[in-house]
Amino acid sequence: MNPPTFQGSKIDEDPQEFLDQVKKVTYIIGVTTVKSAELAAYQLQDVTHTWFKQWKSERADDVGSVEWGEFASAFLDWFCPLELREAEVLEFINLRYTSHVVADSRVRMSVSGVNDSMVNDYRSAMLNSDMTLARLMTHAQQIEEQKIKMREKQNKRAKTVTFASDEEATALLKWKATFKNQNNSLLASWKPSSDACSDWCGVQCTNGRVNRLNITNASVFATLYDFPFSSLPFLVYLNLSMNNLSSTIPPEIGNLTNLVYLDLKINQISGTIPSQIGSLVKLQILCTFDNHLNGPIPGEIGYLRSLTKLSLGRNFLNGSIPASLGNLNDFVLGILINLNYLELYNNQLSGPIPSVLGNLKNLNELVLLNNNLPGPILSVLGNLINLNYLELYNNQLSVPIPSVLGNLKNLNELVLLNNNLYGPIPNMLGNLINLNYLGLNNNQLSGPIPSVLENLKNLNELVLFNNNLSGPIPSELGNLKNLNGLLLHNNQLSGPLPSDELGNLKNFNHLELFDNQLSGPIPSELGNLKNLNDLLLSNNQLIGSIPSSIGNLRNLQYLFLGDNNLTEESPSSFNLTSLKFLHLLRNNLKGKILQCLGNISGLQYVMMSHNNLNGELPSSICNLTSLQVLDLGRNNLIGAIPQCFGNMSGHLEVLDMQHNNLSGTLPTTFCIGSALGSFNLHGNKLEGKIPRSLENCKRVEVLDLGDNLLNDTFPVWLGTLPELRVLSLRLNKLHGPIRTLGSERMYPVLRLLDLSSNAFTGNLPTIFFQHFRAMRKIYPSKKRRSDERYGYYYENSIAVVTKGLEVEVVRILCLYTTIDLSNNKFEGHIPSIIGGLIALRALNLSHNGLGGHIPRSLESLSSVGSLDLSGNHLVGEIPAQFISLTALEALSLSYIHLKGCIPQGNQFHTFENNSYEGNDGLRGFPLSKGCGNDGHDSASEETYTGSELDEESNYEFLNDFWKATLLGMNNLFGTIPPEIGNLTNLIYLNLSVNQISGTIPPQIGSLARIQALHIFENHLNGSILEEIGYLRITDMKHNNLSGTLPTTFSIGSALRSFNLHGNKLEGKIPQFLENCQRLEVLDLGDNLLNDTFPMWLGTLPELRVLSMRLNKLHGPIRTSGSEQMFLELRIFDLSRNDFSKNLPTSLFQHLKAMRTIDQTSKEPRYLGDSYYHDSVMVSSKGLELELLQILTIYTTIDLSNNKFEGYIPSIMGDLIALLVLNLSHNGLQGHIPPSFFS
Repeated sequence: MNPPTFQGSKIDEDPQEFLDQVKKVTYIIGVTTVKSAELAAYQLQDVTHTWFKQWKSERADDVGSVEWGEFASAFLDWFCPLELREAEVLEFINLRYTSHVVADSRVRMSVSGVNDSMVNDYRSAMLNSDMTLARLMTHAQQIEEQKIKMREKQNKRAKTVTFASDEEATALLKWKATFKNQNNSLLASWKPSSDACSDWCGVQCTNGRVNRLNITNASVFATLYDFPFSSLPFLVYLNLSMNNLSSTIPPEIGNLTNLVYLDLKINQISGTIPSQIGSLVKLQILCTFDNHLNGPIPGEIGYLRSLTKLSLGRNFLNGSIPASLGNLNDFVLGILINLNYLELYNNQLSGPIPSVLGNLKNLNELVLLNNNLPGPILSVLGNLINLNYLELYNNQLSVPIPSVLGNLKNLNELVLLNNNLYGPIPNMLGNLINLNYLGLNNNQLSGPIPSVLENLKNLNELVLFNNNLSGPIPSELGNLKNLNGLLLHNNQLSGPLPSDELGNLKNFNHLELFDNQLSGPIPSELGNLKNLNDLLLSNNQLIGSIPSSIGNLRNLQYLFLGDNNLTEESPSSFNLTSLKFLHLLRNNLKGKILQCLGNISGLQYVMMSHNNLNGELPSSICNLTSLQVLDLGRNNLIGAIPQCFGNMSGHLEVLDMQHNNLSGTLPTTFCIGSALGSFNLHGNKLEGKIPRSLENCKRVEVLDLGDNLLNDTFPVWLGTLPELRVLSLRLNKLHGPIRTLGSERMYPVLRLLDLSSNAFTGNLPTIFFQHFRAMRKIYPSKKRRSDERYGYYYENSIAVVTKGLEVEVVRILCLYTTIDLSNNKFEGHIPSIIGGLIALRALNLSHNGLGGHIPRSLESLSSVGSLDLSGNHLVGEIPAQFISLTALEALSLSYIHLKGCIPQGNQFHTFENNSYEGNDGLRGFPLSKGCGNDGHDSASEETYTGSELDEESNYEFLNDFWKATLLGMNNLFGTIPPEIGNLTNLIYLNLSVNQISGTIPPQIGSLARIQALHIFENHLNGSILEEIGYLRITDMKHNNLSGTLPTTFSIGSALRSFNLHGNKLEGKIPQFLENCQRLEVLDLGDNLLNDTFPMWLGTLPELRVLSMRLNKLHGPIRTSGSEQMFLELRIFDLSRNDFSKNLPTSLFQHLKAMRTIDQTSKEPRYLGDSYYHDSVMVSSKGLELELLQILTIYTTIDLSNNKFEGYIPSIMGDLIALLVLNLSHNGLQGHIPPSFFS
C-alpha cells in the first residue's frame, strides 16, 4: 500500500484526506507516532515541502522529535486553517440543509433529497467521538459526489458546462490579461482552450458556475479594477491573499452577494474600504489585514450579520471603531452566528472603545493592539464570557484595570502592556483560572503583586515589568507549577528572593528580576531550575557570594548579576556549557578570572568590569572563538597581555581592560579582517611602541591607549582607519612632530582627538586639520552613539578634560567633538583652518609654546562650549567677534600676554577673573580696569549689577535688548515659560537643540514682531499654534508635536521656510499654504500625514525644497496644465509613501531649475541668513543625511519606496543639473531611458 503525496498547489487536494490516508498506512504497518510524522513529511512535495522545512526550523531546539499529533495540527492549521474549515461547514449547512440544530453532541437533520438510511448514517457518524462537523460535511459530500457520478454515468456524460460558465471564464481571462507578470507559472492552466471548472488552478464550480476562486500565494501582480465582480454571481469563496495586489478595492465588490469567504490579506491594497462591503450579507469571513488601507472602518460592516471573523489589522485605518460592530450577532438557521474574531490591531484607530462591543457574547478574540484608543477599559467587556484572547496593548488607556475582567474565566491571554494603566492589580484577576499569559508590563501599576495570582494554575508567563510595583515577591507564586517565565524587572520590589518557592518551579525558562530593590543573598535553590535559560538579577541590592549551584545550570544562556553588592570570590568552577552572556560588572567580586571560562565555547559577552579581580589574564580566554565583547576594566589585573589576544580580533569586537595594572607591551598580532570596534587599555602600565598591525583593524571606532608608558612617535598610519571616531593617546611618552600622509582619506570620521600630556613638538600642521571632515558638520541627532553597534550590553567610555575638569564620558555621542593638544611642546601659530571645525564642542591648546594672534576664524566655532588657550605666548587682543560664541560656557585665556578690551555681551558676561589671569593689558568686565572714558566699564556695571536701574527702566531695557534670543545648543530643560510673551520686541527666538519639553505656550502667539521661531531638536509635544502662519521662518523639526497642521496662512504671507520634519502630525496638508508665495523650503517629512499629492504647491514661485517623505500620502501624482509649476524646485523628496500609478511626464516638464547648471556663480550660495540656515533630510549613496546648509546648486529627486508603475519618463534625462536621482523600490518597468546617458 503506497501512501499518497501532497503538493499544496492542486485544487483537488484535500489536506484532511491526505492525513487520513497516511495514518491508515502507518497504522497497518505498525510504526510509532514519530515515524508516522516522518513518513508524512517525506510525502510532502513542492510548496508543502518548503513549508515543512521552515516550520521545523522554527521549532525550539529542545522539544525533541516531531510526533504525529504535532505535525497533523500544524499541517491543518497552515493548509486548511480553522476559519476556512468553519466557513466550509457553514457554507455546507446553508447550501444543503433546511435546518440544523446541534445539542448534546448529537445531530438531527432534515436533508433535502436524502433518504432515511443516510440520515441515520449521519447520526451514527456524529456519535463517533472522532467525528467533527467538518468531517461530517466531507462524508456527506462524498455521498453526494457518488450520486452525481452515478447520474453522470447513466446519462453517459462526464460534465456539464453552461453558457454562463463560458462567460465567467472569459471574464477571468480578461482579468488575467491585466497581470503585470503574464508568465505566471502557477496560473498557466488558465487558457481559453481548457475547461475552467476542471482544469484551471484555483477554480472550482458547482453546476457549471464558478463558486470558489482560490489563488492564494500565486505571485499575482495586478489590481482589482478589472476583476469581474459582476460576472461571478455565484461566487461563494474568494481567496486572493499573499499576492501583490495593489490599488484600491472597487465598490463593485458589493455585487458578490453570495460571498461567504473573502480573504485579501497580505497584499498592497490601498485606499478606503468601500461602503458597498455591507451588501455582502452572507459573508462569514472577512480578512484584509497587512495591506495599506486607510480611512475609517465603514459602519456598513454592521450589516454583515453572518460574520464570524473580521480581521482588518496591519493597515492605516483611522477614525473610531464604529458602534455598528455591536450588531454583529444574529440567529441563522437556529445557530447563534456571532462574531468570534475581531482583529483591528496595528492601525491608527482613535477614540474610546465602543460599549456595544459588549453585545458580542460569542467573541473569542478581541485584538485591538497598536492603536490610539484612550479612555477606560469598558466594564461591558466583562460580559464577553467566551473570550479567549484580549489584547489591548500599545494604546493610550489611562485608567485602573477594571475588576470585571475577572469574569472572563475562559481567557487564555490577557495583554494590556504599553499603556498608561495605573492603580493596583485587581485581586479579581485571580479568577482567570484558564489564563496562560498575563502581560501588564510598561504601565504605571502600583502596589503589591496580589498573592491570589497563585490560583492561575495554567499560567505560563507572568509579565509585569516596567511598572511601579512594590513590596516583596509573593512566595505563593511558587505554586504556579506551569510557570516558565517570571518577568518582574524595573519595578520597586524589595525584600529577599523566595528561596524554596522559586526553586520548585522546575519548568522555569526565564527569571528576570533586575532593576528592583531586592536584597539578601542569591538563593542556592535557584540551582535546581535545570531548564533555566535566563537568570537576570542585576541592579538590585543582593549580597554575599554567587552560589556554586548556579554553576550547574547547563541550559543557562544569560547570567546577569551585575550592579549588586556581591563581595565574595566567584565560584571555583562554572559548568555553564550553554552560557552566552556573563554579566557580573559593578560588584566587589574578588579572586582571579576563572580558567574554566575558556571551556564555554559559545560565550559571546564577558562583562566583569568594576570589581576587585586580581591576578593575571588566563590565556584560556583565547579559546573563546565566539567571544564578541570582553570587558575587564577597572579591576586589579596584573601581568602582560597574552599575545593570543591579538589573534582574537577576527571575532572580538570590544576589548576593554582600562584602569588595571597590566604591563609589558601591546599585542602585535592584529590580523587582516579584524572585527575589533573598540580597543581601550587606558590607565595601565604598558610600554613600548604602538603596534603597526593595528592598521588591520579597519572597523575600529574607539582607540584609547591613554595614561600608559608608551614611547613612540605619532602613528601617522592610524589616519587610514576609515571608522575611527575616538583616538586618545594622552598621558604617554609620545614625542616628535605630528606628520600626516598625503592622502585626503585621513581621519574621515574622527570626532574626538586627545594627544594631551605628551612631548610632541614642532608646528601644528595645517594639513592635519584639513582631514577632519566629521568636525566640519554639526550633526543634530542626539540619539546616535558610537557604541550602538554593541547593543544594550556595552557602552564605550573615555576620559576627557573639559571646562578644566577630567571627566569620564560613559556614552560617547557621535556629535561630541573635541580636540585636546594641551601640555605638549607645540610652537608656531594656531592654524586658522581650525575655525572651520564648526562641530567642535571643546578645544584645548593650552600649555604649549604657541605664538601670534588668536585667529579670528575661531569665531565660527558656534558649538564650542569649552575653549582653553592658556599658558601660551599669544599676543594681541581678544577678537571682538567672539561674542557670537553663544554656546561657550568655559573660557581660559590666562597667561598669554593679551591686551585691549574684553568683548562685552552674551556669554562674556558670565566669565570671571580667572578666565583672564596673567594678562596685564586686558581691560573691561569682569576686571577692575574698565574700557570707558573714566576707566570703568559703565555699561557692564549698569546692565549686570542692576545698581543704577529701577524696576521699570530695567524692564524696558531688557525688552529692547532681547530682540534676538539665542539660547540654542545648550542643555536647557523644563518647559518654555509663558512669561516669554512679555518680550514684545522679540524678533528672533532660538531654543533649538536642547531638552525642552511640554507644549508651546500660546503666549508666543502674542509676539507681534517675531519673524523667526527655531525650537527644533527638543522634546516638545502637543499641537502647533495657529499663529505661526504669520512668521517668516518656522523650524520645529525633530520634536513630538501632534495634531494637524495650522490653516492660518493668509494671502501675503511672509513665510519663507517651514520645517516640521520628524513629528507626529496627522491629517491633510492645508491648501492655505498656497498663500505663502515667498515660501522657499517646505519640509513636512517623517510625520503621519494622510492625503493625496498637493498639486497646488506647484504654484509657489519661490519653492526650492519640497520634502514630504515618510508619510502616508497616497494616490497618483497629478499636476495642473500651467507651465508655471515648480519653477525653482531643486530638492524634491516624496519617498516612503504610497503614491501609485505612472510617473506623470508633465511633472518633470515643469522643473526648469533642474534643466540648467549655473556656472556663473563663483562661490556657492546657501539658503538662509545670518541667524539661520535651512536644513533638510535627504538620502544619498545609501545613507540618510541632513543637509545643514542647503546649497542652491544641490538638486535631487527621490521618489523611492512608493508604488509607482509604468515606464520611466525619458524627459527626466533633460534634468541635467540633478546630482541624485532615486526611483528605487517601486513597480517601474521597461528599459532605462537612453536620455539618461546623454
